[in-house]
Amino acid sequence: MGLRMKGRKPKPAAFMSYVHSDDKYGRLTEFRERLSDEVRVQIGEEFLIFQDRKDILWGQNWKKRIEESLDEVTFLIPIITPSFFNSPACSDELQRFLEREKELGRNDLVLPIYYVDCPLLNDKEKRAGDELAQAIADHQYADADWRDLRFEPFTSPQVGKTLEKLAVQIRDALERVQAESSDKDRGGSGRENLDRGGLEGGDSGQAGLVAYIDHREIRSGVSQILEEAGVEVVMRTLEIGDYLLSDRVCVERKTTSDFISSLISGRRELFGQISDLARTFDRPVLIIEGGDLYGQRQIHPDAVRGALTAIALDFGVSILISKDAEDTALMIAAIARREQQDHGRKVVMHGKRSAMMLPQQREYVVSAISKIGPVVAKNLLKHFGTVAAVMGASREELMVVELVGPNTADWIREVVGGEYKE
Repeated sequence: MGLRMKGRKPKPAAFMSYVHSDDKYGRLTEFRERLSDEVRVQIGEEFLIFQDRKDILWGQNWKKRIEESLDEVTFLIPIITPSFFNSPACSDELQRFLEREKELGRNDLVLPIYYVDCPLLNDKEKRAGDELAQAIADHQYADADWRDLRFEPFTSPQVGKTLEKLAVQIRDALERVQAESSDKDRGGSGRENLDRGGLEGGDSGQAGLVAYIDHREIRSGVSQILEEAGVEVVMRTLEIGDYLLSDRVCVERKTTSDFISSLISGRRELFGQISDLARTFDRPVLIIEGGDLYGQRQIHPDAVRGALTAIALDFGVSILISKDAEDTALMIAAIARREQQDHGRKVVMHGKRSAMMLPQQREYVVSAISKIGPVVAKNLLKHFGTVAAVMGASREELMVVELVGPNTADWIREVVGGEYKE
């Protein structure tokens, strides 16, 4: 479906896409009002969030009015519930905005609110077969996970802090959109650093560079930015990594929310991916995209530091931090130039994903806690059997394990059971 902009620039506002039956008692309507107020506080001016039943006057053609609203606003806020994926209207609204993101080379115009648990979204295999569910999963919603908050009163401090994080996310995305719009109004491309050779050395020298990119990365916006800069993009199904840049360099890209989710969710994929990357390539790279790595969800900063340390020291994977998709593209282009132009290396497809990673993943999940080395992690897993049992063990139960003393047991309980405070 083509996107009709009708000669207007989208204004700093949003459209809330949801299923009416999910707002039976008006909770979503109140959520919209409070989020709109919090964004206004953050940006210092009114920020409208359109909601069809509130903002379409009696007698108006509702479908035409919704289409016009979608074309007029900057962001889409889909309220994710099982009913959302069964709604043709919601699917159509989401598809329109995904197309807008693709046209603009962005990945921050759709801001999902995960409201009710969805088996389709949680199951990786099912999700892979549904384009829109995969698109939702590819967008960051770690700060917009409302599943545990939807029964909390809006006066709850936790609800207030989460609304603030959402508002800040909208504020930052709005600033990026407005900055890019200003660049274009001045005759720039919005990507001057790439086009004018902001990468090391003056002359851009992008001609002849090639990047093999996993097709699942298409919605990240990075591939579009690289293409605009003159890098040849070849879409492939990569068994390992996301961006193949030479015979020895492959990049795994994670958003900050993806990185944290992989540490604390039941998927536990991170260390398997990192191990495959390190096993296959001489110069493996992990790019973590987005800000506030230590403020994502309720995980102790020491657990994050432990994971980063394990990735860098135990696996030998270089870690780079980027602020957004454009910054990631800059890094990838710089790596491709160094490998392909400076060192004359070619892109070579190779490597298969390992299937024997679960024990190692479990060991690294436990050893991600500082003060827990690989030997102690193995002892804990041998004694308790599962990661969940280790995390749920009491101080006394932990002290039964070999090499686990009172200080270590106290620290594990503090990291796992302590209240998160920013």
